[in-house]
Amino acid sequence: MPVRSAVIFFIFGILLLGVIAHEHTEIFTKNPPPKTGQLAMFTFSEQELGRIEIIFEGNSRTFTKDSNGNWLLLEDHHQHHEAHTHSDEELGEHDHGKPISSSDIKQQIEITTRMIADRKMVVNKMNSFSDAVVCVEDTIHTHTTTSRAIATRDDCVAIASWGLDNPATSLIFYPTQEEEKNFGKPLAILYVGDMLPSRYTYYTRKDGDDDVYLVPRYFIAMILAIAFGSDQVPSIRPSR
Repeated sequence: MPVRSAVIFFIFGILLLGVIAHEHTEIFTKNPPPKTGQLAMFTFSEQELGRIEIIFEGNSRTFTKDSNGNWLLLEDHHQHHEAHTHSDEELGEHDHGKPISSSDIKQQIEITTRMIADRKMVVNKMNSFSDAVVCVEDTIHTHTTTSRAIATRDDCVAIASWGLDNPATSLIFYPTQEEEKNFGKPLAILYVGDMLPSRYTYYTRKDGDDDVYLVPRYFIAMILAIAFGSDQVPSIRPSR
């Protein structure tokens, strides 16, 4: 057999082996990145928002976006009393001399819309004793699997123990005015309950969703700080 023909048959054999290996092992297929186990809380971005109302311990603040895309802060110190606005053009004193601007607000809102939960606790309505006492299936996400521990009587707790029966903090997200059809209807409402004993995580629940999400403390603390002032709300990290 001529050398040239031998080389051609050799190369053809290598290619054939590669095709067979790919069909059986898919070694040449790019695998998706591993799951991190973190759960995105929202499906919208800062650009889709026109207003955010924040209620904290009986007081409220409202972030609103003007026609130029600038964010303003409305300060309602006692539930919808006289409001004051701040923008980039007029930097006000934000709670004890700390300035706030539209860009500061926008940056924080972008962080808030990317909020993640470390864990989701699935409320098992079938085994619940009442609306005040519910059972949960603790859903744990890892980079390879999702597993659930079947609810037992020991998994049944009072909602009040999480602070979600009458939450002191709520975040209400509204769409832009371009979405006239749904402008008055919130895109999402997040209820924030108590912190876990470790003080690093909050119990939270989304309106219309019975399940409970464990959200890192800093996501909640940062949006509260820019709305009410860092000296008026829980710190980003627990004190040592």
